[in-house]
Amino acid sequence: MSFFARRGIASADALRGAAVGISSPGSESDALLGLVLQRLGLTRDDVTIAVCGVDAERMRRLREGTIAATLLNEPCRSILLADGYVPLVDPLAEHVPWVFTGLVVDRAYLERERDAVLRFLTATLEGNHLALGDPARAKRVLARELGRDDAIVDRAYDDFAALTPFDVAYSDEGERNVIAHVAAPGAPHDPSAYADPSLVAALHASGAVAASARRYGVG
Repeated sequence: MSFFARRGIASADALRGAAVGISSPGSESDALLGLVLQRLGLTRDDVTIAVCGVDAERMRRLREGTIAATLLNEPCRSILLADGYVPLVDPLAEHVPWVFTGLVVDRAYLERERDAVLRFLTATLEGNHLALGDPARAKRVLARELGRDDAIVDRAYDDFAALTPFDVAYSDEGERNVIAHVAAPGAPHDPSAYADPSLVAALHASGAVAASARRYGVG
């Protein structure tokens, strides 16, 4: 996601007291907002949080000026970039460590169905390697899902190729960033309280990562 302000706003000071749009409480746009504001020297208390819905609606409201700023994902990010908007903060382009999405199961299920979780991770790994090894096929899928067939698809694919972990491992530093901005008071901040690195380690130990890379010609 990238943090865009409406035209005429070029500094953090101009955001003080202004409405900043998120999709919903607890969403990715809400969680990442804390990090973005921190980068600008602001806190949530310095702005007014406005719940605006999905990316397209937040982009519409940003353009019409009813919100001052918001975080936007693809394809809205590329639409605004093409329209001359410049992000105030661009975590995506800067490769700021973050865990944008991941597989979540409860501990009881993991203990009971560890093999099923490993099979799911292996399938995810192979899907990523297929996309990396066959960009044309991956872009056809993106074009179908995004409803577009243009430079935005190319940019979305480039983001995927640059930022997706090769072995589906989560980023320890990225997880720390997420925890710092979403953890409840008193909750642990150590990633080991939430994530199990032994799963990806098992994929490496079994040869699944290397076999998939050979199969799809990547790595």
